[in-house]
Amino acid sequence: MEPARVRDGVLAGGCLASLLYVLGPDGRQRLRDPGAALAGIGCALALEWAFIRYPEQLLSLWERPAVNRGSALALLGGGLLARGAPRVLAAACWGLVTYFGLLVVLIVRRSSR
Repeated sequence: MEPARVRDGVLAGGCLASLLYVLGPDGRQRLRDPGAALAGIGCALALEWAFIRYPEQLLSLWERPAVNRGSALALLGGGLLARGAPRVLAAACWGLVTYFGLLVVLIVRRSSR
């Protein structure tokens, strides 16, 4: 597997675990909220579509350590700031779960070639 995929998966996994922790047991009820799920899944798919549509520009930007690590830190910081908004945190969790699903599909398709 490509090191960049491993890096991205580790960053996303760390963010997801941290957001679930910040969400807490009571806030995890929001993960069942269809609106939060739709928002998170929609945002993740839109972001991935942008990477497919403009690969040269976005991938070169994403490969910069300050950008990919900074994005993870910004997501964690935003999660801490949004503690009082569990629906926003749940949407971010759904976005990360969607990313993991897409990553798994990509890995399986590449390994079956």
